[in-house]
Amino acid sequence: MKLKNKYYLFYSANHFMNIDYSVGYAVADSPYGPWEKQKNNPIIHRSIVGENGAGHGDLFEGLDGQLYYTYHIHVDENNVRPRRTRIVPVTKQWNPQTGIYEFSVKGNEVIVPVIAEK
Repeated sequence: MKLKNKYYLFYSANHFMNIDYSVGYAVADSPYGPWEKQKNNPIIHRSIVGENGAGHGDLFEGLDGQLYYTYHIHVDENNVRPRRTRIVPVTKQWNPQTGIYEFSVKGNEVIVPVIAEK
């Protein structure tokens, strides 16, 4: 995504079966890079959201104007599959010293989607 002439790339790190599968972001002046990983990575990790294997997802803006990140987690502490989906609010804050946005998530506000019955 492009914000104020900088490009922001969200990526997953580690293998999806690893409990430390997580999400970080990098910043560049061009979509071709070079990309610089940010110091506050990862922004989504089991230590932040409380569930293993938190990775692979996408950033989106909700109807309320809030940024959210949707991602997968392991089904439980002992099994990876079937993966479960989670959504977490994202905070975007401008840092005038670095000239980039810093992203973080509200790990205590994780949304657990529920399938509605027909």
